[in-house]
Amino acid sequence: MYSLSQGKLSIPKLWNVKKASISGAKLVESKKVIEEIYVKMKRRTKTF
Repeated sequence: MYSLSQGKLSIPKLWNVKKASISGAKLVESKKVIEEIYVKMKRRTKTF
């Protein structure tokens, strides 16, 4: 979730970690968008 909010592959500082949650129904509704973001992030990390 942190990487998605930052728009790049990122690891939060441990003292700034916050909990994120989503219901199963919302997760299923968002599957297509999450997959698209994942593919974009995967492409970006391969270019470095």
